[in-house]
Amino acid sequence: LTLFGRDSLWAARMSLPLGAELAAGTLRTLARRQGSRTDQRTGEAPGKIAHELRSADAAVWLPETYYGTVDATPLFVATLVDAWHWGMPESEVAALLPAVERALDWLVADGDPDGDGFIEYAADQAGLSNPGWKDSHDGVQWADGRFADAPLALCEVQGDAYQAGTAGAELLDAFHRPGAQR
Repeated sequence: LTLFGRDSLWAARMSLPLGAELAAGTLRTLARRQGSRTDQRTGEAPGKIAHELRSADAAVWLPETYYGTVDATPLFVATLVDAWHWGMPESEVAALLPAVERALDWLVADGDPDGDGFIEYAADQAGLSNPGWKDSHDGVQWADGRFADAPLALCEVQGDAYQAGTAGAELLDAFHRPGAQR
């Protein structure tokens, strides 16, 4: 009943040895729902990839389209680059380049609101308190068991963002698009 951005991207990446079709469909589906405006209620931001998409009857306390994630956007970029390396047709890759450019813009703008080079987040009062893969309310704690206070910059998300940046630059260069240096 629910499409999860991060989980769908990981499944698509893991299926690449079997072909790029699942990844291509996943990327197109998420690109069609990529954030285009700022909406505090849903967590939407320009270029951001959705966290959860569900039908109205399955949406209980989160909106039908909820963007409360910090990892789906860099994973979107990395998945497209991996799919391209695994043989996704260049015409299909090229069609998704505008979505990649918007995702890369999100990484350096809304994803890094203080400009320190880290993708960070504060608790979303209307949604998840931890928008990474450890998204339960008690998912991020200090060694002594205290809940970590926001803003938080999860280490795994920094790795995803670095991979998205370097792989995204490779993709932009290969397709003669501007922005790779940034």
